[in-house]
Amino acid sequence: MAIGYKKYCIMKLKHSFVSLQNKLTLLIVLRRDYFKSAPSSFLRLGSHWGGWWVESSFLYNSEERLLISAGLGGDISFETEIANYGVKIIGIDPDPKCHQYINTIVHKDFFEKRYIAALSKFSGMKTLYKHEESNFDSWTDEKIAGDRPISKEFETIGIIDLYSNLSISKQYSYVYFKMDVEGSEEEVLHSILESQLKFGYLAVEFDFLSLISARSLFVRVDKIRLARLYTSSLYEMGYRLIFHEDFNLYWKFEDPFITP
Repeated sequence: MAIGYKKYCIMKLKHSFVSLQNKLTLLIVLRRDYFKSAPSSFLRLGSHWGGWWVESSFLYNSEERLLISAGLGGDISFETEIANYGVKIIGIDPDPKCHQYINTIVHKDFFEKRYIAALSKFSGMKTLYKHEESNFDSWTDEKIAGDRPISKEFETIGIIDLYSNLSISKQYSYVYFKMDVEGSEEEVLHSILESQLKFGYLAVEFDFLSLISARSLFVRVDKIRLARLYTSSLYEMGYRLIFHEDFNLYWKFEDPFITP
């Protein structure tokens, strides 16, 4: 009993340390923006685990709206709820098992288009990693794979090809781009900035920060520097950070060349 309690205390201490480390990491990256909370104009759709926030003006807009959901995993509660508002859905996930599961819970015409591919910088092939073969929620980019022993090659869809294929430049104001791609967001964000790709809304989980080992201090410092570069570059491009929910960051694009 004493041994079990000791293990519990050690585990609780580790969790507290990781939680504090994550808060400090985000505080350093976001600075004053760290304290922003979700505005009253935003609604949270989906489950506790798989939910995301979206602005009500997007939901109730009469124009044709599009959600690009990169990283479907096993919880598409956000996608199913936002579809109730007439938003068309583009789904992206590399694992065929994920798509097989989704086929059992939604109609075949639920998605406007679906890619069995990993979102990446270029279209082609990419190696991803995971801990357990049975879990289709955790294929991770090699840059943060750590000790994940299982690897597999997947097809990729490049963000620039995706942007072109969907003709997003013509309707970017009505496009909500959600990205939960287990570390690959690092290279995708680089491409967005490099090619000046516009989306009305950009919601990204910074897994390249959140999945760093607590002991990898030098890696964390390097990724913090990179995250600060991305956030400042997005601001210069016209993306305004609205708020964050842990490592999920939410931007809205405001064209700096258009006078309100």
